[in-house]
Amino acid sequence: MTVRVQAKPPLNTTLGLSKASSGAELEVPFTPGTSLQSLFELLAVQYPGFKKLTAPTNNILKDIVIAIDQEVVTGRQLDEIKLQDHSVVTLLAMYKGG
Repeated sequence: MTVRVQAKPPLNTTLGLSKASSGAELEVPFTPGTSLQSLFELLAVQYPGFKKLTAPTNNILKDIVIAIDQEVVTGRQLDEIKLQDHSVVTLLAMYKGG
């Protein structure tokens, strides 16, 4: 089973994936029942920037949007969200301003 993780700018740089202006994309193998939290912990081993998403005080989460298969994930804990084979997890920076 695999999931595709996309990090759009500037998160690709923040998470330590790539400095490309187009963002970064990874194919990640996982086992059935894996949660989004577990995926981020797995990625944090190779890409320490993902620790920002798994830390108990994960303040970065309030500044990003997470979508799975183009559906925004809101109002749930990361450990409650179970991944499906061939899902696409997209990480987007939340833009603020006026």
